[in-house]
Amino acid sequence: MVEAKSKLVVDFFVCQKNMVEYSAKMEAYSTKALIIRLRDKKVNIRVLTTDRSGSLKSLMKGVNAELEANNQLRIIHCFDTWHFVKSIAKAGI
Repeated sequence: MVEAKSKLVVDFFVCQKNMVEYSAKMEAYSTKALIIRLRDKKVNIRVLTTDRSGSLKSLMKGVNAELEANNQLRIIHCFDTWHFVKSIAKAGI
């Protein structure tokens, strides 16, 4: 994870295929592991920008539901502009 203003790496996680059922789950697994680890270190994540992966959308819905259940602030989930533009270009719009 990279902090946007300073562009410094805040944390990273290396996921291997044997940690998940199949390789498509690696991105969401890694993201969740980082969120948990940073929150355990009392790092307050206000905004998280990712690609438009369905697994990450689902992950963030679950994370935010859990945060709200514990009376904590939600993490604002945004999408990376580059990935958004790429999807439009691919569609030929």
